[in-house]
Amino acid sequence: MKYEPRLYREDMSGGWFRYFNVVVEETDLQIGILAHEYTENIVCAAEQKVSALRADLKMYILLHPEFLMSHSPLVEDVAAPEIAYRMIQHTIDAFVGPMAAVAGAFAELTGEFLCSRFGLSELIVENGGDIWMTLCKPVVVRIDAGLSFLSKQVGIEIVPAQTPCGICTSSGTTGHSFSYGRADAVSVISSSAAKADAWATALCNQISKTSDLERVVLVAQQNKGIAGVAAIMNDTMAVCGNINLRKI
Repeated sequence: MKYEPRLYREDMSGGWFRYFNVVVEETDLQIGILAHEYTENIVCAAEQKVSALRADLKMYILLHPEFLMSHSPLVEDVAAPEIAYRMIQHTIDAFVGPMAAVAGAFAELTGEFLCSRFGLSELIVENGGDIWMTLCKPVVVRIDAGLSFLSKQVGIEIVPAQTPCGICTSSGTTGHSFSYGRADAVSVISSSAAKADAWATALCNQISKTSDLERVVLVAQQNKGIAGVAAIMNDTMAVCGNINLRKI
């Protein structure tokens, strides 16, 4: 897999968070916590958690190779490890393969673990542009939309009452992830980052022209687990749900 430098991370420095990276094989997380809550114990625990999640997932894929290759949902498996179970669970109603939720699932499970173990009051876990967060102050998440005129010009404000939540983005024109669609960016907010990741992929798959944008976001609005969607193609954006847009 070709490495793509994550230049957007340059915008995640400063503020009231202190950031550190956890890299285990292909998994590359950037984690932000309050500066006064930062300890090396948290860094070590995050590394151990990501390693354990990867080991669980790799073993499950070894036993169930269809998990890795399928572009369609699989049947729920109550015996699956937590990360595989969530990926299967949250891709069923989106009608995509379980790997569509992998980035969000890693961010979500790592974030939940760190908050539970260390009692963290605020936390951001970013994985390839897919984010899980819990907040006490609002933050604005910038939308990167490739060559679109709107790219990096608009962001989604996430307020504490919406968290913990996931905000995940899929693109049919940029990045290394496979997509059937041509949208420049589809960003989804959900209480589950795994679900947001799955639905971002599913909705992006359905957009091949700008006239598809409105129809697709209205479809998303029918799912109670989706809090909001912003979809961009060329110079057009469609938005639905509980989303506060902010000019960057």
